Amino acid sequence: MNNQTPPAQHPTPQATEPLPDMSQIDISPNARKTLWLAAIVAAICGGLYGYDTGIVSGALLLITRDFHLSSFYQEMVASAILAGAVMGSLLTGWMSEHYGRRKSIMIVTAIFVLGALACAFSPACSYPQICCS
Repeated sequence: MNNQTPPAQHPTPQATEPLPDMSQIDISPNARKTLWLAAIVAAICGGLYGYDTGIVSGALLLITRDFHLSSFYQEMVASAILAGAVMGSLLTGWMSEHYGRRKSIMIVTAIFVLGALACAFSPACSYPQICCS
């Protein structure tokens, strides 16, 4: 008897269809406008996020003086905005999948309004004179 095993045969690659010509794909007439709008909104959001980070860095000098922060706590204050952005994106992604986009936007808007009201009625405001302290 022949105890030799036959040589392993490699499977032949199956023929794949060529990619379609991009000019043959139907695209909505509003796709270009939607893409530009999304790009502009993303650019503005990125700029505002950078501006906000700069504001926190500038305010850090006053915060450090008023609260006598060590360098460790200065780093914590500066990085809190980044940690908040990460946690917020994870939470709102889950919320959007769980509750839907409309309810998620309403919940986030309510939280924002509550935060704005809390800032407006904080007891240490001096300009503009909103609170009664």
